[in-house]
Amino acid sequence: MPESIHVHTVEHSDPVGKLSQQKFVEDELVPAEMRVPRITNATWRTENGGTASFIHGVVLHGLLARAHMELSKTDG
Repeated sequence: MPESIHVHTVEHSDPVGKLSQQKFVEDELVPAEMRVPRITNATWRTENGGTASFIHGVVLHGLLARAHMELSKTDG
């Protein structure tokens, strides 16, 4: 794995703020062992000297889950 990779995640078990409009109990919908990180953000330098970044997020809206992915790359 290249040394230039830096990754940060917000895990499902990380403390979150108080959401006043939340209309569900997260622990009842998705067991902890079935969860993925809420947010993953990674950046790295490519072999030709460019940079790349990856962002992945998962959000739960009631019974509907949405995923967002973004991949960016610059020339070196």
